Amino acid sequence: MMPTMVFVRSFKSIALTVLVMLSLGAASAAAATPSVKVALDYACALSEAGTVSCWGSNFRGQLGDGTRTDSSVPVAVQNVANATQLDVGMYGACALIADGTVKCWGSNEYGALGSAASYATVTPTTVTGISGAVKVSVGEATICALLASPAGTVKCWGYGSSGQLGVVAPPSSTSTPQTITTLGGPATDIAVADFHACAVVAGALKCWGANYSKQIQDSATLQFDTPVLVNGLSSGVAQPAPGINHTCVIMTTGAIKCWGANFSGQDGTGLSGNNTTSPQNNLITSGASFVGYGEDFHCALVGDVGKCWGGNAYGQLGDGTTDSRPAPTIPIGLGSGVTSIDAGGSNACAIVSKVVKCWGPNESGALGNGTSSNQHSPVDVPNVTGATDVDVSTSHACAIASSALKCWGSGGSGQLGTGNTSSAPTPVAATAFTGTPTGVATIASTTCAVFAAGIKCIGNGTDGELGNNSTSNSPTTTVNTSPALAAAPRIDGRGDMFCAVDGGLVYCWGTNADSRLGQGAGQNFATLAMLDNPTAVPGIASGATSVAVGYRHVCAVVSGALHCWGRNSNGEVNGNTSTTGEIPVQQTPGVSGVSSGTRAVAAAYGTTCAIVTSPSGGVKCFGAGGSGQLGNGSLASSATEVNVTGISGATQLAASDSSFCALIAGAVKCWGWNSAGELGDGTNAKSSTPVSVLGITNATDISGQGGTFCAALSTGGVKCWGNGTTNQLGIGSAIFSATPSAVLGLSLFPPDPLPTYVKQKIKATLKLNGKIKKSGKKLIKVPLKLFYVAPVGSSAATVCGGTTTISVKTSKKKTTKLKAKFKRKGANCSYSGTIKLPKSFRGKKIKFTVSMPGNADVFKYKSTKTLKLK
Repeated sequence: MMPTMVFVRSFKSIALTVLVMLSLGAASAAAATPSVKVALDYACALSEAGTVSCWGSNFRGQLGDGTRTDSSVPVAVQNVANATQLDVGMYGACALIADGTVKCWGSNEYGALGSAASYATVTPTTVTGISGAVKVSVGEATICALLASPAGTVKCWGYGSSGQLGVVAPPSSTSTPQTITTLGGPATDIAVADFHACAVVAGALKCWGANYSKQIQDSATLQFDTPVLVNGLSSGVAQPAPGINHTCVIMTTGAIKCWGANFSGQDGTGLSGNNTTSPQNNLITSGASFVGYGEDFHCALVGDVGKCWGGNAYGQLGDGTTDSRPAPTIPIGLGSGVTSIDAGGSNACAIVSKVVKCWGPNESGALGNGTSSNQHSPVDVPNVTGATDVDVSTSHACAIASSALKCWGSGGSGQLGTGNTSSAPTPVAATAFTGTPTGVATIASTTCAVFAAGIKCIGNGTDGELGNNSTSNSPTTTVNTSPALAAAPRIDGRGDMFCAVDGGLVYCWGTNADSRLGQGAGQNFATLAMLDNPTAVPGIASGATSVAVGYRHVCAVVSGALHCWGRNSNGEVNGNTSTTGEIPVQQTPGVSGVSSGTRAVAAAYGTTCAIVTSPSGGVKCFGAGGSGQLGNGSLASSATEVNVTGISGATQLAASDSSFCALIAGAVKCWGWNSAGELGDGTNAKSSTPVSVLGITNATDISGQGGTFCAALSTGGVKCWGNGTTNQLGIGSAIFSATPSAVLGLSLFPPDPLPTYVKQKIKATLKLNGKIKKSGKKLIKVPLKLFYVAPVGSSAATVCGGTTTISVKTSKKKTTKLKAKFKRKGANCSYSGTIKLPKSFRGKKIKFTVSMPGNADVFKYKSTKTLKLK
C-alpha cells in the first residue's frame, strides 16, 4: 500500500515558529475539541475527528464497542461520528452529535439511555425526544441536555429519586426527557453529578437534587426537587462543577469556589474537615477553565496546567504519593501543555501535548495503558498517531505513522524490524529501518518498506523474499533489494513473494509457485523455483501503475488495462479456464476479463476484483465465488466479470483469503468469507453482497491478508478486525474480532498534517540577544525557512516555486505586500531566504501570508499565530 501524500514533520525547538496549512482539497468539517472523560472504572476520549474511544470496565457495555468485555487499551465506540462533545457517568456515556442529537450507551437501568432499550446497550442508541442539543451532561444514572430551542431549555432523564430530574413530583426514574420549567430564565450551562445537578442562569447558580452534605445550600432540606438559588452565587458564575457530595463552580474571573463535603480537603482551600455550608474560595484564584470531580478529589485545568486536590489514597492526585492534599497540587508532568483534564472514581486523565495520560488505580484496565498496575503519577495511554499507510500479513502488521514505521504481531523472523526476533502484541518502532518510509508491504515472515533510496527488507529470506541476491535470513538488520527500485511508487506482497512497480515496469521476487513471478516458466517449480532479486516481468514494457499479489496469481494495472498471470483454476487470471496443464497456469502476463478502464486491483484465493471507471468507482470480480467473494449476491463462481452489488465511488480495494473490502469516501464495505470476522460487521456470517464495516467513517488506506483487515484513519490511528491469533490486530491480545478495534487505542488528533493538507513550517528568527537580527536603519531583515513536500505524482518543477510573495498583516489589519527570493534546497522544496520589512513594523503584531504564484498545487497559506516584532 502507498500513501497518497508525503508529509513533513519537525520536532526541533526553535525560537519562533509560524505554522501554516496548505489546502489541497475541499475543506473538511469543523473539528471537535479533543477531550478525555473519566468515570468510576472506565474512561473515554473524544477525537478531533468526532469519534470516541473508551477503555476499562465494560460489564455494562459502557465502552460502546459492541461487547461487554473489559479492555485495558482503548477500543472504538461503534456508530459514533461527528461527535462534538462527550461525557461519562457510572452507568454509561453519551456523545453530543453535530446535528443536535444525543447518543448514549451502557446501562439503561432507570431509563438512563433515554430509550426503551433493554437493561444494557453495548452500542450507542439515539435518545428519543432530544433535538437541537448544545450540551449533554451525565451523572451516575441521570442525564441532562441543554437545548438551543427554546434557547436555554434543560431536559433531564434517568434516575430521579433524589430530585435530580429537577421537576415537580419527580418520578423515581424515566426514559422520557423531562423539561425543567422552574429555572426562572434560559440556562447557559449545565452539569450533572451523581445525585444533584446545577445550571447557570443569568450568571446565577441554581441547583436541584440531594442536599445531605449541604452541597446545594445551607438548609435542613435534604432534597430539592426543583432548582433553587445557591446562597452567595447570584451573579458571576461561569461554569458549574457539582461532585458526588460536593459542589464547585468556576467564576467569570477564572477563580474556583467549592462547598459541601470536605473530609479530604475537596474545597481546595488548604484546610480539610467538616462540611462547608457556603461557597469557599479555592486557592486557585484565576485562570481556571474546567473542573472535574472524583469520589473525594477534584482536578482543574488552569491555563495549560493541571491541578488536583483532595483525597489521594490511590494516587489519584498524580503527584507520586498517596498523601491527601487540601491545596491544589500539580500532577507530575502536567505543568504545561495540558488541554483537557477530568476525574472520576479514583482515577484521572489528561491530554498533555496531544498525548493522553492517566493515573490512579488500574482495575479493569481503567488507565488504558495495557496493564493492570496502579499508577501514582501520569502514564501515557499508548497510541499510534499520524498513520498514513498500513499493511497486514498473516502474522503481523505495520503502519507508517508520523513518518516512522511501527509494527506489531509475530516477530520470530525479525519481521517487526526491531533488530531482534521478539513478538509484540502492540505496535513497536521498527528501528532497524532508517529514513522516512513512503510505503510498506508485509508477508508472513518478512517486511519490505519503500524509501527514497530504494526498497529495504528484513526477516526471512530463504526463498529470496529479501530480494538481495541471497537466500539468507536477515532478522536483525535491513538489506537493500537489488536493483534498488528507488522510484517504486507501489509495492505489494503475499505468501513468499513481493512485487513492486518502478518506472512503468513490474518487478517481482521470491517463490515462483504457480508461475507468480511471471517469467514464462516455473509451473509447480518445474523450471524456476524462485528469484532472489527483483526481476522485471516480461511482456510489460511500460504503463504499469499498480500491482496486487494474490496467493496463487498476480495482477497489474497497465495503461488502464488489467494484466494477470499465475494459477487460473477458476478463471481468475484471464476470464477462462482453458489453459492447458494439470493445474491451469498463465505463465506470462495476459489481458484479463477487465480489459480497459481499470483503476485498481486486488487478488485473493482464486478471485480477482478491480475498481473500474464504468460505472465510476464500481467494482467487477471474476473467479471463485463459493464464499460470496464475487459480491454479486451469488455463491457461484464466474470466469467472466460480474458487478459487485451496490458499490460505486470506490477508491481502493483490499483482499484477504476469500473476502474483499472496498474503501468508499472514508467508509469500508466488505464481502465474502467471514469466519474470523473479517467483514467487520459484528457477525461471523459470510455475505455475498457488501456489508458496512462498523464504526469506520474516516479511513484513508486499507489492507488485508490471512483473515485480517486493517484501516488507517484520517485521525492518524489504525483499526483492525478479523483474525488476531498472532496479535496482528495490535490490541494487546490474541483474539478474533468481528468489529474494528483501534490499534493501541486512540488517536485524538489528526495526523500531522491532515490528509487533505500539507503542513508548512516557516521559521522566523526575529531576535538575537534581545535585538532584531540584521536590523538596518530602514529595514528589518527576517530570515525564513519554508519546507514543502509535494503530493505523490506531482511534478517537483511545478510544485516548487521560485519568487514568493509575502503579505504581512499588522494588528491594525493593514497589509504590506513584499517579495522575497527563496533558493530551493533538495528534492522536497526546502527554501531559505530573507524578507525585508519596513522599520515601522517594529513593535507591531503581524501575521504572514505566503503566496507562490504559478504553483499548480498551492496558492497561499497563512500563519496561525500572531507575532510581535520587538
